[in-house]
Amino acid sequence: MSVMISESEKIRLKNIPVERVAEALGLDVTRHHCLCFGHDDHHPSLVFNVRNNTWKCYACGIYGDSISLVQQKLGVGFVDACSWLGARFGIMINNDEGAVPVVVPKPAAQSRPAAKEKDEAAAPDVEVLEYVSVKCKYRSADFDRFLYRERHYKRAVVEKLNIGFVGLYNGMAKAIVEKFGEQRALKSGMVYKSGGRYVFAFNAPCLIFSYMGRDGKLLSLQARYIGDEDKSRFQFPRGCKPCIFNQPILNEIEEGDELYVSEGVTDCISLMSDGFKAIAVPSATLLKDSDADILARYSLKMYPDQDEPGMRLFNRLKEKVEERGGKIECLPLPDGMKDYSDYYIYKQSKPQEADGSRAEEKAQSQPTTYLRKNGKGMELIINTFGTSLNRDNEAFLVSNTEGRQRIPVDGIKAIHVGRGVQVTSDAIMLAIEHEIEMSFTDKAGRPVGRVWSPKYGSVSTIRKGQLNFTFTHDSLVWIKDVIIKKIENQQALILMFEADSDEMKGRVNKAITRLEDYRNKIRSLEGDIVADVAPSLRGWEGQASKVYFDALNMFLPEDLRFEVRSQRPAMDVVNAFLNYGYGVMYGRIEGALIKAGIDPYVGVLHRDDYNRPVLVYDVIELYRVWVDYVVYNLATQGVVTEDYYSVKEDGSYWLENLGRRVLIQSLNDYLEEVVSVGSLQRSRSTQIQMYAHKLAQVFKNAL
Repeated sequence: MSVMISESEKIRLKNIPVERVAEALGLDVTRHHCLCFGHDDHHPSLVFNVRNNTWKCYACGIYGDSISLVQQKLGVGFVDACSWLGARFGIMINNDEGAVPVVVPKPAAQSRPAAKEKDEAAAPDVEVLEYVSVKCKYRSADFDRFLYRERHYKRAVVEKLNIGFVGLYNGMAKAIVEKFGEQRALKSGMVYKSGGRYVFAFNAPCLIFSYMGRDGKLLSLQARYIGDEDKSRFQFPRGCKPCIFNQPILNEIEEGDELYVSEGVTDCISLMSDGFKAIAVPSATLLKDSDADILARYSLKMYPDQDEPGMRLFNRLKEKVEERGGKIECLPLPDGMKDYSDYYIYKQSKPQEADGSRAEEKAQSQPTTYLRKNGKGMELIINTFGTSLNRDNEAFLVSNTEGRQRIPVDGIKAIHVGRGVQVTSDAIMLAIEHEIEMSFTDKAGRPVGRVWSPKYGSVSTIRKGQLNFTFTHDSLVWIKDVIIKKIENQQALILMFEADSDEMKGRVNKAITRLEDYRNKIRSLEGDIVADVAPSLRGWEGQASKVYFDALNMFLPEDLRFEVRSQRPAMDVVNAFLNYGYGVMYGRIEGALIKAGIDPYVGVLHRDDYNRPVLVYDVIELYRVWVDYVVYNLATQGVVTEDYYSVKEDGSYWLENLGRRVLIQSLNDYLEEVVSVGSLQRSRSTQIQMYAHKLAQVFKNAL
């Protein structure tokens, strides 16, 4: 009997409150946040948007609705996820023979993890898991890169722990079906069907960790995605129970011997590579009494992760072990080290001393770099004082007092350098050779300088035409169209919001009418060149913006509303987000203009101030509303906390690292979203570049 999910059923399932679904899956939701299940999360980075009933992790980038949350959390296909939701929330799912009620009782306790363990999938098909474990012995450049070049694991440890690999084009699903038959393969949870074809349940390329019992029998598998796309990083097969990783190591030691405990497989591999006998236990919420019974027999040592969940696991383990007469020692990590994996990589990257040992100075600063997703590539952010950027063959080498980090050039699209960072000419030339945009930014995120490749389309005819264009009537027509489009975008954004009272509806209608009046005034302006009407154009544009922000302010949470639009500096948190977001957008637009061969320092409406990219200030008017939309969504999701910003003595607001990272990731996601443009499908980021090339053609035609 096959299950068919109708469109109406899909809508009903998607409309189940996503936070209720999360709690039913065993996630601990607090203030619309929880720890992400897609990666080794220690700070709640998964955020729920109750307004849109969606979820997103701002660390690893996975996102979706209520159905996809079940798919990714349980590692099941679409139909299984819908059936699970139907059973949990009393929604009838149709099949070929008619409607089948799958109603189950819904006591409050069912939203807790304990109830979840009772009615989830059946026990795993160990024979299928063993087949996957044996078949995933293929090695690749991705396997070597992640384990040996990036993580510096010892090869003997990798082989001992039986770490496998499944490539992107692996044929694993087909092999499982051929070996065990379709019905058993699908039931095992390691294969599902999509669009008439078989799909392997784990996101590939991925590492495969085998969870072995002390008797050498396979208990479970875990996949660790190592690709570049926004997918769940860690996955377990359906029905597998949490257990201790590397249990066979217990056969090599006696009761009372030293045993290191870690949270997560990667820390365990790092400890093993460092010469310690080590096991990994589940997170604090999944630690079982039976695990404590085993561990209490040994002399335990642990480097807890440097965060609240890490210490919570240690304290819970300590309590369990001491109840059974055992002991566990807490070992501190050096300052600046998040977990033992960080510490191990740091030690491996330190230069060797004369006696062959590695220097082990404590790191004195926070991590100097981070990579963020940008479309199909990555952006490298360097913003810690005292850091240096150099070249190491075909890679960038980032160094400071905490060690060195080697980042291959492949996949890097842009580098953003903050204050107090040293950059060598070799690193700059490597970026130029690979057409990697390099910008230097101030503390507000605005680019103050840029290095770009001479391969960008800078032909003299474009710049000559650009200069001619600024003194023609066509430039007046162009800038009027830009401002009119800006106001249209503002009207459209206001109309997206739902006014919940007659008073608000009246204020919205009044704002739309006033904005329409300013559009008509700008449209009716007459003159030969921009200078003839510039004062009126600037004045009406400014008045329209005031009306727009007054209207936008009505829809913000009451505690985040602002009195006036404040820029340098921001006097409230929303304006701090807006200012930083506009700064990021300035950089995007300036880069697009340069790549199109346009001089960003020759403006049309904005004055040609010395050393200012004034054309960027003209063009950004078309795209400011994108920043407004992203900031509005962050504000209304209830995710903004005091950790996102700081308030100075003069009352000004500035974004802190967490606030900047969340905003940048949210804005990047929005810009990389593919939307319809006429008959074409283009990302918003691509639209900016296409507009810049179109504008370059306009300038060329002005000769």
